[in-house]
Amino acid sequence: MNKNPQRNDILRRTGLSGVWGLALVCVMSSRMAHAGVSVTPVPTAKPLFSDSFDADNVVGTSPTHWHVSAPARTTVRVVDASVTEPFSPPYCVELVDNSPTGRPEMYREFAPAEAGRASASFKLKSASTAHAALQLRSARGAHLCSVVFADNGMMRYEGAGGNVISTTPWTAGQWQTVQIEWFSDFTYNASLGDAQIAQRARFATNAVPGRVYVTVGYGSATNKIGYVDDVNVVGAERRSLE
Repeated sequence: MNKNPQRNDILRRTGLSGVWGLALVCVMSSRMAHAGVSVTPVPTAKPLFSDSFDADNVVGTSPTHWHVSAPARTTVRVVDASVTEPFSPPYCVELVDNSPTGRPEMYREFAPAEAGRASASFKLKSASTAHAALQLRSARGAHLCSVVFADNGMMRYEGAGGNVISTTPWTAGQWQTVQIEWFSDFTYNASLGDAQIAQRARFATNAVPGRVYVTVGYGSATNKIGYVDDVNVVGAERRSLE
């Protein structure tokens, strides 16, 4: 005979019966007995920054809030629809590489997060004029991983395993969103839209991300042009259920 009136009352009010009902009652009773006590932490999303380049920017100048490197014969500038239609009007950023020795790049720092997600929208005129990448680096600038719109028309990713060509093609002349999701074990997933590029690939260095980079061009290549818009970084923080 069940002599626990609290359990009987829960069963009567919920309509549960049998083994499943008793199992759930045990869990509920345990939580009731420990009300106000922290239990298993769960991850929650914490926005670290979001930039559509539409606020506090002037056409023809470098994007605000970003660190910009533009060697001779390269440019990093805010543009509007007179140059290309932004992913989210009125502005986006154009990066042009016509240098045989350098390339344009820009980065923004964020509060280091052991796990999180970074995304950005890119548009490249054609495969022959394209090479653009979204990168994660540590707060000190150590390269962790890159997801690349390669000039062979395929997506590529870079980390501990070096350069890996994926089977995911990208489309020239239209905006496409790339995403990197990273984890506390120094691995990451990468995707282009709904297409997965990499799954649990390892960082090049075991470090926590603290910077996101956008680059265009590489090595001795010239005439590389890329556009970027809507860069977002979200971290995962831990909270306790009360």
